[in-house]
Amino acid sequence: MGDRTAAPPYRYQNRRVVCHDMAPLVRASWLRGVSALPNSFAHECMIDELAHAAGADPVEYRVRHLDDARAVELIDATAQRAGWRPFTPGSRGTPDADGQLHGRGVAYARYVHSKFPGFGAAWAASTAT
Repeated sequence: MGDRTAAPPYRYQNRRVVCHDMAPLVRASWLRGVSALPNSFAHECMIDELAHAAGADPVEYRVRHLDDARAVELIDATAQRAGWRPFTPGSRGTPDADGQLHGRGVAYARYVHSKFPGFGAAWAASTAT
């Protein structure tokens, strides 16, 4: 069951996902989102790191690596409603005394409830400043 959210929604080269299901130690059916939350968080952290390494705007980078038209529309609409300003070189700000940057962010998640294409999926996107 963990394979539903193990594969990231983004398309990029040299991606390999291996999922080893095992007999549960406890009955997980009552624990909603057992793998969805940590897997989505990991995908979004990685896509942020890739966008940063590429010197790209995180919204544009996500959209460029998604094939799902509904996801692209959702991210674009969320960015527009949030007044998102695209990243430009030098717009990342200055790190604080601890070397941390503060400012804005974007996240996207898709949760698939079923292995049947087009059935039981939920999309979400959010921005923060």
